[in-house]
Formats: sequence, C-alpha cells, structure tokens
Amino acid sequence: MKKQDFLLQNEQASGKYCQAQLEQLSEPLMDDISRGTFSVPGGHNLYLEAVEKLEQSYNLVPRKGVKANEVLQTFLQSQAATKESILQADQALSAEEKALAAECAKNREAEKELDLRRQKEKEQQKILEAQEKTFKENLAQLKEKMEREQEIRLREQESMLDLKRKISEELLNEGFKAKNEEMQKEINQLKEEKERNNVNKASDIAQILASKDNNWHLEEPEAEAARKEPARAADNLSPGCNSLAT
Repeated sequence: MKKQDFLLQNEQASGKYCQAQLEQLSEPLMDDISRGTFSVPGGHNLYLEAVEKLEQSYNLVPRKGVKANEVLQTFLQSQAATKESILQADQALSAEEKALAAECAKNREAEKELDLRRQKEKEQQKILEAQEKTFKENLAQLKEKMEREQEIRLREQESMLDLKRKISEELLNEGFKAKNEEMQKEINQLKEEKERNNVNKASDIAQILASKDNNWHLEEPEAEAARKEPARAADNLSPGCNSLAT
C-alpha cells in the first residue's frame, strides 16, 4: 500500500472516529437546546459553559488522530447560528427582566406609599370616631339645655298667666268690667304667645339638631372616599413582580 493511500485512510478513519465521539458527547447539549434550557436570562453564558465542557471532554478522548481539530471546528461552526439565536434571546430576556425589575421597584415604592396611606386612614378613622362621640355628646347636651330653657320660659309664662287671671278676677269682683275685658285680652294674647313659643321652640330644637346631624353626615362620604382610595391604589399594582419572584 502506498504511503499516500495509508494517509488518506488514516484521515478518513480519524474523521469518522472523531465525528462519532463528538456526536455522542454533544447529545446532552443538543437535548438542552431542544428543551429550551438556554432560553432563560443568562442562557447565553450557560450555553458557552456547556460548549466549553464539551470541548474539554472531547479533548480528553484518546487516539482521535489527525482530524481531531478539524472535526471540532466544523462542529463549532455548525453551532454558530444556534449560538447567535441564544444570544439574541438572552439579550431580549435580560431587557425584559430589567424592565420587570424596574416595575417591581416602582411597585415597592407604591406599596410603601399605600401602607402610609392606610396608616393615615386608620388614624383619620380614629379621629372621626372620637369626633362623632364628642358630636353626639354635645348634641345631647344642647338638646337638654334647649329643652330646659324652654321649660323655664313656659313656667314663667304660666306664672304670668296665673297672675293676670288673679288680677282679672279681682277686677271683675270689684266691678271694673272694662279693665277686666282688657286683662282678658292680655291673657288670651299671652296664651297664644305661649302656644306659639311652645310650637316654635320644639321646631327650633328639631331644626338645629337636624342641621348639625346633616353637617356631620356630609363629612362621612369624604371619609368613605378616603377609606376606598388605598383599595383602588392596590388594584393598580402590577402583578409582574410575583412572577419574577417565582
């Protein structure tokens, strides 16, 4: 056999052997590519590490012959498109991850603000409850005072009526008919005034109490809106951070 033929056969044998060894060693890498193992943030570095381990394992294979490096370079060149695709995907995922991280940071700030608003709402609620208690106490005291004053006025008017009735009776007994008639007019006027005062004062008390009660209830929708505001703010928080955490 000629030397040239021997060298050719040696090259062919080396090529087949190296190709077979490389195909066997690269099976895990090919499986990882198919499963999308490298389609994650940082996937490009993972891919490079896997290829480096493959090269190290390949270099440890004995008796590869003259085609060892050529077969390896051919394999690496065949992976160029895959390598570039993984790099582009990694860059896109990294950009998305950065955007999500920024969104999460924004959410954390929003949650802090939300906690402060909730705390403020609790404090405002306590203040409102204290104000309501004070309001009801003051309202009860005002009602009691007005009723007491009305009762005093009614007693004074009743005393005045009794006095005028006695005077009228004395005038009638003494024969002062004209003066008695005038006194009766005064008595009737006083009765009417007493009745009007009785009705008006009851109405005044009701109006004052109703006015104060309405003023209090006008404040309640504002307090209710303040209580609902943190809930609306919580609904606006992005759920993306949960997926990032997992």
